[in-house]
Amino acid sequence: MKYKFSLALIFVVFTYFSCEKCELLEQTIDDPNPMFDCADLMANIGDPCDDNNPDTTDDTINGNCECIGGGTEFDCPDLMLNIGDACTDNNETTINDAVSAACECIGESVFDCPVLGLNIGDSCDDGNPDTENDAVDANCNCIGEIINDCAGVLYASRVTIENNSPTGWFFDSAVKTLGMDFSFSNIEEKVNGSLVSMAPFFSNFAAFDRINNQYAFAYQFDVGTPNPLYLAETNVFSSTFLEEEEYYAAPVFSNGELYAINVFYDAPAAQYTIVRIDQNTGATTDVFSDNITVNSPMLKVAISSATDNSGNIYFISATNLIVYNPTGNFATYVDIDDTFDADNQVVYFGLEYKADEEVLLAMKNKSNSPSEFTDLVSISTDGNYQVNTVFDIKDNLGLENDQEVSFNFHSTTFAQCDNTYYITEIKDLEAGMTESFLIEINLDNNTLEETVYPDYLFGIEIFEN
Repeated sequence: MKYKFSLALIFVVFTYFSCEKCELLEQTIDDPNPMFDCADLMANIGDPCDDNNPDTTDDTINGNCECIGGGTEFDCPDLMLNIGDACTDNNETTINDAVSAACECIGESVFDCPVLGLNIGDSCDDGNPDTENDAVDANCNCIGEIINDCAGVLYASRVTIENNSPTGWFFDSAVKTLGMDFSFSNIEEKVNGSLVSMAPFFSNFAAFDRINNQYAFAYQFDVGTPNPLYLAETNVFSSTFLEEEEYYAAPVFSNGELYAINVFYDAPAAQYTIVRIDQNTGATTDVFSDNITVNSPMLKVAISSATDNSGNIYFISATNLIVYNPTGNFATYVDIDDTFDADNQVVYFGLEYKADEEVLLAMKNKSNSPSEFTDLVSISTDGNYQVNTVFDIKDNLGLENDQEVSFNFHSTTFAQCDNTYYITEIKDLEAGMTESFLIEINLDNNTLEETVYPDYLFGIEIFEN
C-alpha cells in the first residue's frame, strides 16, 4: 500500500509541472520572442540600439519601435549637414553648392555678375534711350554708348547776285544730320550800308566762338574804307554790325576773345601785327608785332587761322606759319615748306584744327605747271610742324569742278564728330557768283562729296551739339 501511494503522488506532481511546461511550450511555438516590446528588434522600448548613423549618439528604441539617435554632431542641425558639405540650393544658375559658415546652402554663380545674371561683355539694357550697344562692363554695370548722330548746325553767309551785282546779303543755317544733305534756311537778311559795294572781300574770314555760341564774319574791303564786322549770337539769336576802318585778316576766337592779324608784305620782308578786337565796339588793340623774312608771299587774301585746345592761335599764308600764344603774348614764325620757289609755287590755306590728333589741317595747292595739285594735309603742332598728305582733293573732284580749290574764294570748317572737312568755293567765277560748291571730305571713309547750291555761300562754320 505504501508503495502504491508514493507512485501516485509522484504522478500528480509530475502531471502538474508537465502541464505548466506544456503552456509555455505552446506559447513559445506561437511567439518566438515572447518577452520583447519590439519583437523585430528583439528589444524593448527604451533599450539602447544602433541606428548605424555615425552622426548620432545615445541611440534608443522609441515608442514606434524605431532605433533613433538621441543626439547629433552636425554643424548645421537644421540641414543635418556640416559646414562645407555638398548641398543643393535649388538654383539652376549656380554650381558647386555647399553649406556656408552661416549654415546656408550657397552655390557659386555661373555668371560673372550674379546680380545681373550676366557675364562681363554680355548685352544688357541700361534703361537709357539715348544709348546703344549696352553691355556689362568689368564692374558689373550695364553701360551703353551714347548715341551720337553727329548732329549740329552749319552756319554760312550768303550773297545773291544778279547782273554781277549783289542784291542781298544773308545769314543762313543748315541742320547737320549724319548721312543727309544740308538744307539751308535763312536766319536773317544782313542790312548794312557798307555791304552794297561789289568790292572784293575775302570769303574765308569767318570765325565761331564755341564758348559763347557766336558767329563772326569780317567784311574786309580796303584800307581807309568801312570794314564791317558781323557778329551773331546763335543760341538766343541776335546780331549786330561793328564798323572800323582797321583792315585785318583771318579773325579767330580763342578763349572767348576775338583776334586777327595785319600783314604788310614787301618781299622778302614782312611785318605782321596781331590785334584783339573789341566785340562791343569793333575797335582793335595791337597785342604783338614782329618783322620777319619770308621765302613765299605773305598776303592777306590767302591768310587763314585756327586755334587749338590750349588756346594757341595759328595763322598761315602760303608757306608761312605764325603761332601766337595769347597767355604768354609771344609768337613763333615757321616756314613749313622751304621748297617754295618760282617752279614750285605751293600755297597752304583753309586752316583748321583736328583736336583728336592735335594737328592742323590745311589745303596745299600748287597751281603752276607741271604737276598741279590740291591736297588736304596735316601739320603737326609738336614744334616740328611736319606736313603729311591726308587726302588727294584734285583727283576726287567732279567734272563740273575745275580740279582746283580757289584760295581767294573759299571757306572751310571742320567737324570733329564725324571727322569731316568742309569747303565752300565759288563754282564759276567767270559766270558770276551765282552758284557754289559745298565739298565734304570724310577722313574716316576717305571720300569726297560735292553739292552745288544756289548763290554764293561763304564763311562757313560748324557748331556740333
